[in-house]
Amino acid sequence: MSLWTLAAIKSKVRKLTGRPDTGQLSDADLLVYINSFFLNSLPQVAPGTPLTQTQFTLSIASGDGGAYGLPTTIQRLVPSGLWVATRDSDDVDLGLTLMTDYNLFWSRWPESDDTTGFPEDVLKYNNTIYVRPLPDEDYTIKFPAIVANVALSDDTDTLDDDVWGPLIAFGAAMEILTDSGDHDEAAALLGVYEFHRTNVLRRDILSDPGRRSIPAF
Repeated sequence: MSLWTLAAIKSKVRKLTGRPDTGQLSDADLLVYINSFFLNSLPQVAPGTPLTQTQFTLSIASGDGGAYGLPTTIQRLVPSGLWVATRDSDDVDLGLTLMTDYNLFWSRWPESDDTTGFPEDVLKYNNTIYVRPLPDEDYTIKFPAIVANVALSDDTDTLDDDVWGPLIAFGAAMEILTDSGDHDEAAALLGVYEFHRTNVLRRDILSDPGRRSIPAF
């Protein structure tokens, strides 16, 4: 059971900012600050969060052109993950190769090439997935992707990883204090804030050893 519910984060922020009641800081404003840090600031100061790995499903069919837009909630793909195409007519599976070199992909599969068949290679470019050969019938492609979390709204909402909780609380508290002109109070929280940011970065590296975190300057 997660210890860091939205209610727990709100309580911690109120304690850190010295604003224990809604007369000093409304619940609505508090929620805005928490979600602002959770969704906007946290991915910048601790790359890789708040994100979740999920299995994404893409349906493709003959005649649809072989190019498929991805939802904006997908932040990145998992290069080391398994990509599988399943032919809908008989449930036959075939592993796909995720290609990352744009020029290499199109040299192997020229745009003028209208060959159809069981998909073999995929390329992600910008927010589009290209599949080749072009599908000759209906297929379902499954692949792992990293997606962004949604805003917290209910007091019982929990985080995917409790290690995010203290960083969100301290980050939101520092933003509140800074916006209200309490710069010394915000600066006093910086040391503990950095401690929790380091914990998040360490957890992120351990959970995805193939990816290095990007330093925040």
